[in-house]
Amino acid sequence: MIVKIFRTNQPLVLFVLPVVAAALWAISFLYPAEVTVSQPMPLYALFSWLIGDHVIVNIAVAMAIVIAQAIFLNGIFNNNEFINRETYLPALLYTIFCGAFVSQHGMHPALFANFFLLLALRRVLVIYRQPNVYSQVFDAGIFIGIGSLFYFPTLLAFPFIWMALTILRPFIWREWFIPVLAAVVPYLFVAVYYYWQEQPEALWQLYQRSDFSMAHDFIGHTALNYTFLGLLLWLLLVGISHVFNSMRNSTMRYKKVLRTFFSFAFATLLIYALSCFNVDENYRFVLLAIPLSVLYTFYFFKAKHQWWAELLFYSLLAIIGVGLYVEIGS
Repeated sequence: MIVKIFRTNQPLVLFVLPVVAAALWAISFLYPAEVTVSQPMPLYALFSWLIGDHVIVNIAVAMAIVIAQAIFLNGIFNNNEFINRETYLPALLYTIFCGAFVSQHGMHPALFANFFLLLALRRVLVIYRQPNVYSQVFDAGIFIGIGSLFYFPTLLAFPFIWMALTILRPFIWREWFIPVLAAVVPYLFVAVYYYWQEQPEALWQLYQRSDFSMAHDFIGHTALNYTFLGLLLWLLLVGISHVFNSMRNSTMRYKKVLRTFFSFAFATLLIYALSCFNVDENYRFVLLAIPLSVLYTFYFFKAKHQWWAELLFYSLLAIIGVGLYVEIGS
């Protein structure tokens, strides 16, 4: 029923989105737990200071940010015609994935990283057959740079810009150099600020946070999480198969847009895998919410047997619901 509602092209269904988010976040409002962040980056530390230490306020702000990001992602999906008819499934799926773990319900750096990754994706997707794309690649580069000042591993998404240029444009060296310059600009401002504040040691701390380490833990070693992971992987494979089917007999622009999105998905997976934060910080799973939401939309929208798609969707919700209560109990 929910999938059927969000498959429609009626914007009014977006009013259901806060209800879905409230249902997922309800347990965190009842049993609030603060998300701890070791060695926060400057902009995240600033935003946390502005919001304050009240846990309920942090959770409410995080939920509002997720809803806004879900709507923004949905706009990118529909405006670039990933599917030949407007749908609001990406917004629904993004909200669900961001609310899949209690550890993701509060404010955390990866949540802000997603916002700037979406902004970069939006700018890159419009460069196909544009006579001049300097402003687009500059914006994409600076968004990734700013995002890394919230969550440093966001910088690993930078090669996405170059991959997209390879797919969408002939080689023009200026278009490859401009995003590098743009990504550096936010760090120049930070360096100047620390210099004025006579805090050179803060720059060294930024360097220390760039010590990437491989993440060995995906979502925790429990039978429930392995069931969740298995269902995710199965839906992912089916979704990718639907994407490839959509690319057959499609326009060149459509094929290039999808290839560009796959390069973006690879970048987010790279960020997740090489996260520089502790392995126990499960909030990193939201980094995968963008590509998973888009790829799963292809399956839930194009499934021949909608009753089966609904059953899988409710199974996913059930596993997430049980997992939330188990996570609180542990």
